[in-house]
Amino acid sequence: MKLKALFQQQDDQDDQWISIADMMAGLMIVFLFIAIVNLKDQIDKLRSFEILQDRIYNELYDEFEDDLKKWVAEIDKETLTISFREPKIQFSTGSSEVKSEFKNILNNFYPRYLNVLWDFREDIEELRIEGHTSSRWQKALTIDEAYIKNMGLSQDRSKNVLIYILELNLGTNKNWAKEKIVANGMSFSKLLLKENGDEDAIRSQRTEFRVKVDSAYIIERLRKVFQERKNET
Repeated sequence: MKLKALFQQQDDQDDQWISIADMMAGLMIVFLFIAIVNLKDQIDKLRSFEILQDRIYNELYDEFEDDLKKWVAEIDKETLTISFREPKIQFSTGSSEVKSEFKNILNNFYPRYLNVLWDFREDIEELRIEGHTSSRWQKALTIDEAYIKNMGLSQDRSKNVLIYILELNLGTNKNWAKEKIVANGMSFSKLLLKENGDEDAIRSQRTEFRVKVDSAYIIERLRKVFQERKNET
């Protein structure tokens, strides 16, 4: 009788362990399913974000394609940045005063820039004017001193560009853009390099207009649009 009771007790313990194992396996399947759903959601978000990036880039490129060469400007698709890369027509060496040549470009560029972005205004978190310099500073004794001096110069340059474009008569476009636009001096924190890896001092001295999109809002809005279109079909 004792032996039978012992085996019965062992069988009860095995059944208990089997139940716990089944429960753990079930939980792992649930967690795996949640992980797959979250992964798909993240992929969908990334695709929605990329679609918007492409739309803004294409609109900007179509608008300014014929002007980029004469302005010595480029558009970066990944960062939605329009970069003016001829320092001689923008500022004199060591000066933050906007040259008349660059003012003429801004007169042409900025109103059209805002017109393109008008349709995306609710998706835009920030419009950034960035001033960039080379690493050179004639009387600087150290690289740190050169960085600080160039930081002040780049901040003044971006600020003066901002002041100038805000004085342009742009109607309602000016109002929405004023709530988004900021000016930042970058010193030589983002130098442009030559193919051999050396600093390209000329191209590094540039003024950039960058669109920063509000990814969280965009993703939610695009998701609703896609869902509405799906429901219509």
